[in-house]
Amino acid sequence: DRIARVHHMIVLNRHAPDADFTPEEREELHEIKYSYAQDHYQFIFEPVGRQKSIPTHSHIHFIIAQ
Repeated sequence: DRIARVHHMIVLNRHAPDADFTPEEREELHEIKYSYAQDHYQFIFEPVGRQKSIPTHSHIHFIIAQ
């Protein structure tokens, strides 16, 4: 990859729009984004709204640049 030295992506185990996340999914995602990821990655990219090619496919990219 010419941009990223590390590029990880997390996805739900099911297809669901963000509004349909369970409280447990929201809590786990928050913990990943604001605890672990803040200390281990340079960038967090989370497609929202029109950026999503599949509206019910939620995922987040975690990147360390070159």
